[in-house]
Amino acid sequence: MNPEQSRRFLQQAFDATPLMSACRHEMRRVPKGEIDKIGIAGRIIQKKIEGAAGTERTVEPSVVEYSCVDLTLPWSVSEKVLRENIEQQGYANTVITLMSRAYGVDIEDLAINGDTEYTGDTDTDFITIVDGWGKKLAAGANLVEAPTFGLDMWYDMASAIESKYKTTALRWVTSPNLKLSWRKFCEEKALGGGHTNLYDSDAPCGIQIITSPKMADDQIWLTDPQNLIEVHTFDMLLRQTNAGKDAIQKDERYYAIHSNVDFIIEELKAAAIATSITTSTEATA
Repeated sequence: MNPEQSRRFLQQAFDATPLMSACRHEMRRVPKGEIDKIGIAGRIIQKKIEGAAGTERTVEPSVVEYSCVDLTLPWSVSEKVLRENIEQQGYANTVITLMSRAYGVDIEDLAINGDTEYTGDTDTDFITIVDGWGKKLAAGANLVEAPTFGLDMWYDMASAIESKYKTTALRWVTSPNLKLSWRKFCEEKALGGGHTNLYDSDAPCGIQIITSPKMADDQIWLTDPQNLIEVHTFDMLLRQTNAGKDAIQKDERYYAIHSNVDFIIEELKAAAIATSITTSTEATA
């Protein structure tokens, strides 16, 4: 694919997932490098004194390193299916569209669960491809461990982030099951207290929730989605062929998407993570 085709493919892939459509995407030319970030200290203005130049202020530059890991997504379509399908080439394009969406879903899965040190016995080859945001948040963001399920859980997470990072762009990231448990908790509290609306189940602390089916049910993130960065290069290739001995003998058309990816966080201090949550509706607020 050329750069424009890569953009269209990735847009189609990421639109399939709420978190990936909300986060920040960086296209780079090289698979390893740095992304610049610039900070400015607070209270930097000063009283003007006639005849004096004043004290000069400076920006605080820093970088976040990335290192993209190569990915591939191969598949094949029977030439017989293409011949007999009324859409023919349109059918092949439909399959490409489905694969692009599957690519987006898997990328979100890696972004959340990727861990190169994972030693479990389920999908190890997939999970160990690259370290995702989840692992990096757990290692360096503001951690709220094993909070009691209830209203304080959300406020403890929000309080863990410095005020300068609290903006209207903050979002919770949870699993659909955890969001559902929170809604049930709110409804039971409202009914038990004779209220019609005790808590805002869609926006705890006034912050909207983004759900992902790939999130663990015992975990919540809080950050501006633009603080979560997916990095890839323009060198994405979609290759296809129906030539060669194997293709001829099997009467198949082969496809493969080749790309790369890394997941970085611009500012860990601007994020909070809660882990080991027990979603019990018996908990008290």
